[in-house]
Parts: sequence; structure tokens; C-alpha cells
Amino acid sequence: MANIQFVIDHIESGIAVCEQLDTGSFREFKIALLPKGAKEGDVLNFDGTYLTLDSECTAARKEKIQGMLNRIFNKR
Repeated sequence: MANIQFVIDHIESGIAVCEQLDTGSFREFKIALLPKGAKEGDVLNFDGTYLTLDSECTAARKEKIQGMLNRIFNKR
């Protein structure tokens, strides 16, 4: 199974609701399965068994989103 990437949408009642990046579908994971320190907005790689944090992809997504917000509000 190839790695699947998810972004943590929100965490509630011991469950992390995650959006699959390539399909937009959602999946729930118990927070006990998340890597230590994972939080909303973080990108996770899932190999079918384990979730790992993808810090580089998370940083790139945050930078892209900030750039879009800056353009929307004409900030430089």
C-alpha cells in the first residue's frame, strides 16, 4: 500500500478527523494513534499501519495558505 497523506481537520472527543489530501474524503483516527505533538493543520503520512508527521509538507501548506491570505487582503 502506498503512503496516503491526510491533514488533521479537527480533533474532538478523542478522535482526529482527517481529510485525505488527494481525494478530499474524511477518515477518523483515535488520537492515541497520532504521532506525539500532532495538531490541527498538520499533514500525516499513513502507510496502512502507522501515522507519521510530515513536517516539510505541513510547513509548505501553511506557507501556501498564508500567501493566499496575503493576496486576498493585499498584504505583503
